[in-house]
This record gives sequence, structure tokens and C-alpha cells, in this order.
Amino acid sequence: AGRKLTGAKFMGCNFAGASLVGADLRGAAFLGSNFAGADLTRADLRGASMVGARFMLANFSGAALAGLEAPGTDFMSANLAGADLRSGELQGSNLARVDARGASFTEADLTGANLSAGKFDKASFQGANLTGADLAGADLALARNLTQRQLDLACADARTRLPAGLSAKPCAARGRRR
Repeated sequence: AGRKLTGAKFMGCNFAGASLVGADLRGAAFLGSNFAGADLTRADLRGASMVGARFMLANFSGAALAGLEAPGTDFMSANLAGADLRSGELQGSNLARVDARGASFTEADLTGANLSAGKFDKASFQGANLTGADLAGADLALARNLTQRQLDLACADARTRLPAGLSAKPCAARGRRR
């Protein structure tokens, strides 16, 4: 915890359950590595690359993830509360059941991402790309800066909670990826 690991490369590593609280991981590369259940609370991961990495149940609360490159990364059930994911590249990422209350997805690319059953109270989606995103069962009722134009490009189901006055088209029952 608290280590300076700027630019570190984790390739095919298993750091499941590791404690990296407050670590400086700016520009680090997590390629095909397992960080399931790892504690990255308040870690600085700005500009990091997480291609094919697994962060299921990881704790990123209060972490700096601006400019993150994480296409296809598994964040299922991760704690992203208060995390800064501004301008993150999260195309096709699995964010199912995440706790992202108060997180910033401002200008993030969430194309084809799975946000189903996630909690997004007070999360900001200003300028975020939700094209093809799956919001089934997500709680976005108190999300900030979410627009009808963004939701027109995503899909949802009857369990999805959206801000008053906004709606999303239904996801095809068999067409969902996850």
C-alpha cells in the first residue's frame, strides 16, 4: 500500500486480494492480470491501461482513474464510489453490479459496456458515450448530467431506474451480451 509504481507493467499476474491503497500507479499497464478483490482505495491510476484485466469485487473508492484505457475489462461488483473515471475508455467493459455512487464518468466512452444492476446515485455522465450500453436494472434515478440523447443510444429494462422524464428503449431479451 502507498507504493510508487508509476509505469509498472503487470502482465498475466495474479494480485487477487492485494492491497494497493493509495498507490501511485499512473501509466501502469495491467494486461491480462487478475486483481479480483484487490483494494485500490484512493490509488492514482490516471492514464493506466487495463486491457483484458479482471477487477471483479475490487475496491476503487476515491481512486483517480482519469484517462484510463480499459476496453473489455471486468469490473463486475467493484466499488467505484467517488472514483474519477473522466475521459476513460471503457468500451465493452463489464460494470455489472458496480457501486459507482458519486463517480465521474464525464466524457467517458462506455460504448457497449454492461452497466446492468449498478448503483449510480449522483454519478456524473456529462458527455459520456452510452452507445449500445446495457443499463438493465441499473439505478440511475439520481445520476447527474444524463440526457435523453445518451439514453436513446442505450437500452434498459423495466427494473432500470432513470431520472424523471427520461426513458430508454428495451434491451432485446436474447440480444444482451452479458
